[in-house]
Amino acid sequence: MPKNGYDADRLADDVMAVVKALDIDRPILAGHSIAGEELSAAGTHYQGKIAGLIYLDAAHEYAIYDQNRGAYHPDLSHLSAQISRMHNDPTDKSQMTKLLNEVSVLQRSLGSELAGIAADDASTTGAPPPEPTPKELASFPAFRCFVSAQLGGVIPEDEIRQTFATSATGGIGKQKAPAFVYNAILEGEERFHAPDVPILDIVPVPRTSDLPVGSDEAKRQAADALHTRMQEQEIATLQRQQPSAKIVRIPHGHHFVFLSNPAEVVSAMTRFGEQLP
Repeated sequence: MPKNGYDADRLADDVMAVVKALDIDRPILAGHSIAGEELSAAGTHYQGKIAGLIYLDAAHEYAIYDQNRGAYHPDLSHLSAQISRMHNDPTDKSQMTKLLNEVSVLQRSLGSELAGIAADDASTTGAPPPEPTPKELASFPAFRCFVSAQLGGVIPEDEIRQTFATSATGGIGKQKAPAFVYNAILEGEERFHAPDVPILDIVPVPRTSDLPVGSDEAKRQAADALHTRMQEQEIATLQRQQPSAKIVRIPHGHHFVFLSNPAEVVSAMTRFGEQLP
């Protein structure tokens, strides 16, 4: 497993290399969750080679950056890069000013990140963690039922087999990708402006949380309200940067909205594709 090559631009390059190898002309690219960063990278660097982008609950801060709110991981990466540049000349006033600005930006986005984590922690207080039982880990079909219940829809078994190795007894083994890969993807997040291509944003808002239900209903409702406000802010950012973007709201869908609301998602994607030139 390579140690590097997981930044957003490299991931987009890999996607477009596959598109080229398959001789696909101007595809519509769709991505879920963290794949939003790959969509934005592809839309930014390969604008003329794609017909459109579909964000499946993926137009978050790592895909569409709002400089007024910031985004924790991209801001942390930029601060780290600025600190590295300071090693060449720690007394350079220009670089010192840039460092101060990056510190200020990270302070704002870090505060928002911590507020979201605190709200989630409070909303799940008293809830047992949703851990699979030995019976559910004994086979891929059984584990598929467990995972599907968490995600709000049936996940393909093949996807689970791509994620987990098979144990000696035929059950669920270790995750195939080591933890450093996920961390490297987070560290490779960038500050993307909404690409200048046709965009469809499918958003489950308000979203049905996939976190375990805690004992304090008021805190659960407060956490849900916070995340709804954050989602609406992200939608507003996209519409401000790319006014032509089409927004489809799916109330009470899950983060895996294509599993919880497949008919609505397919319908929206089909309409979007049919309207493209």
